[in-house]
Amino acid sequence: MQGNAKKVISESISSLETCIGSLQQSLNAVQNQTKRQKLEQAIDSLNSACEQLSKRFDVRNGID
Repeated sequence: MQGNAKKVISESISSLETCIGSLQQSLNAVQNQTKRQKLEQAIDSLNSACEQLSKRFDVRNGID
């Protein structure tokens, strides 16, 4: 993978992780069960996306 593409993917993963952190903070403040479930689903989906990107492109391991 070209260096620039790897950089973009790494930045995308970082952005997803930032979103996950924000959603987790929101989750701590929400008491409505339906809203909590939706936030948990969103967090799970974003975590899955991060894992898939990391595995597919080996960004975290530095493998081309």
